[in-house]
This record gives sequence, structure tokens and C-alpha cells, in this order.
Amino acid sequence: MNTISTLWQLDTLVRTSDHLTNSTNEPLQLQNFIENQFLDCAHTPEWIDSPSPRSGKLLLKVPLSPPNVVDYAINVASRAFPAWSQTTPHERSDLLLRVASILEEKKDMFTVWESIDQGKTLFRARSEVDRSIEHFRYFAKYILHDESVVHLNKGTGDSTLTHEHRVPVGVYAIVTSSNMPLFLLTSKIAPCLAFGCTGVAKPSELTSMTAFLFGEVLRQAELPPGVMNIVFGNGTDTGSTLIGSPLVKGVSFCGAIETGIQIRKDTAADIHKHMSLEIRGSSPILVFGDVDVDEAVSAAAYAAFENSGQLCLGGSRIFVHKSIYRMFLLKFTRYVHSNYGLDKELGPIVFGEHYSKIRSHLVQAGEEHARFEIGRIPDDVPEDGF
Repeated sequence: MNTISTLWQLDTLVRTSDHLTNSTNEPLQLQNFIENQFLDCAHTPEWIDSPSPRSGKLLLKVPLSPPNVVDYAINVASRAFPAWSQTTPHERSDLLLRVASILEEKKDMFTVWESIDQGKTLFRARSEVDRSIEHFRYFAKYILHDESVVHLNKGTGDSTLTHEHRVPVGVYAIVTSSNMPLFLLTSKIAPCLAFGCTGVAKPSELTSMTAFLFGEVLRQAELPPGVMNIVFGNGTDTGSTLIGSPLVKGVSFCGAIETGIQIRKDTAADIHKHMSLEIRGSSPILVFGDVDVDEAVSAAAYAAFENSGQLCLGGSRIFVHKSIYRMFLLKFTRYVHSNYGLDKELGPIVFGEHYSKIRSHLVQAGEEHARFEIGRIPDDVPEDGF
């Protein structure tokens, strides 16, 4: 039985846990999804070990896709573009609804694996899977409306008429991060397909499982071969090959600042390539003196700690007006202690490097004589996951 057939049956937490704890089972090996087929593992010369956030032990082996495999995926997407771009909005809408329907049927499976592979709680994972399904339903309805928009702009002199019309541009490279794997992937794939573009997606090598499972969703939905392909690997090798291809007409990226800068550098000469860069940030929460303190505490805690603090729009810095500072701190501490317990509302950090980075901030805080209201500096080398 191949990997996807095995995984497709592991659709509950009990079945999945039994499989993972069975010492006779080999680590799961993912496969690239190109032209509606899962590429044989013989085409993968190197692998990336992807550990479990909860245990730190090997969970998956992810292909480190070489340039020839990436180029193959880009070429089939390019060949599929002319026919796909000429399909009607109704045809594309029907396809998106089929994708949503299959995702709905396998929602429990996607929820379980998103939680295991990324470390997020089941509650959080279920919410993100639901929203991933809605991405396809939303665009399935959106594209049935008239896409042409006419604006009459009246100035002090002559009036001008602006006509807005969407036209598919070609192959898109879709590169996503590890904090919300399925949600981010589907938020980019759904509009790509809806508006007649084709694509090659590369998820984070740290959280590739639900992208692999999603390939089977596309296959079962009978997406025309080559329209959407999924390759696995790191950013330095696989990602750079993907976004640098002259056949790629657009890049849609979500991730770290450093990677976004590198993408800008790698594509600077290709001035016509469409770019969409969603860059992780560190957003401030401003709490003024006239707020409802209880509501402010709840909102600030959610912004700081939801998804274990791994959100692009999270609020990791909190500035509180001095008139309510002591009251806010007292209530905030109590609220976090009651509502964000380890292995309950908080899962682990997704990988070891991130764990070490967060720990280094805590060490620095201690050296600067900051006071920890809750908790302590964790071990340098964790024994049980991140």
C-alpha cells in the first residue's frame, strides 16, 4: 500500500496515533504531486527529516526536490495553462465546489494531521480546516459574477472611463509558511484556480503533510492534469528554483522577512513577474487608559498566544497606558494562567530553531532583570518536543 492510501485511512486521532506508535511502521515518506500523479520516490535523491513538534522525534521524510523535478512541475503547469485559462467561470466554479466537498468529507483527517504535523491544538486545527474549505466555496461563488467593472471618474475637466477586467497571466509559484499550513496553502490555490491560472505550490518543509493530502483531493476532484502541482523541499534549493523560472509569471509568498527579501533579489531582473509577499511581522497592541480592561486583556492574550504565538498578525508586544498598567498586568497574568495552559490551549512550537530563538529572548530578558510573572526559562535542549 502506498503512502497516500495509508494516510487516507488514518482519519481519526486513535487510528493515526496507533499507526505512529507502532514500531514496525517505517517513517512516512511524502511524494511530489505533479500532473495529477504522485511521483515515485525513486525520483527523490535526498530527503528532509521533519520531526514531530510534540516529541521532537522523526515524523515524516519530505522530498528535497532537485531542479529537474521542479522544472518538470513548472513545464506541465505551463502546458496546462492555455486550456485551463479558456475554461468558463462555471466550469472552474464546479471544480472548486468539488474540492470543497471532498475536503468536507475528509475534514477529520485533515484536522488530525494538521494538529500532529504543526503542533497546534485540535480545536485550532479544526477551525483552520473549516476556513480552508470556505476558501473554495467563496471563490466558486465569486467568479460567477461579472468580472468586468466600469468606473466613471469625474474630475474638474474631462471625465475618464476606467474598465477593469481580470485576465489569467500564467503559472504561479505558491510558497507558504509553517504556522497555518493548510489555511495558507488553500488561500492561495483557490483564487489561482478560480481566475484561470495554473500553479506549482511549495509548502514549508516543516509542515508538508496536509499539502501532500491535499494533492489527493485535487486528484479526486478531477482537476485537469498539470493545472496545480505540489512539490516539496527547502527554500534555498527547491524554492529558489521555483520562483526563478522564466516560465513562472507570478509569485505568491507568505513567510519570513529574510525569505521575502531573497525572493525580491532573485526576481528583480524579471520586472514583469507579479509579486505578492505576505511578510511576518511583530505587531504592537496599544491599550489606552479608557478601555474596558477585561476586554482588552482577552484581546491582547488572544493576539499574543493564539496558535502558540505563531501568527503573521500576532500582537507580541503590549503597550499599556500607565494609568491602568498595574491593573492590566494583574488581570492579564491571571487570564493567561487560566486560559493558556501547556498541552491544553497551547501546543508546542513547530520546530527546534524557533524554540531556541524564543528561549534566547527569555534568557536575554532574565539577564536584563525582567520579572517573569508566570513560568521559567525552559531547558536548552528539550527532552519532549518543542
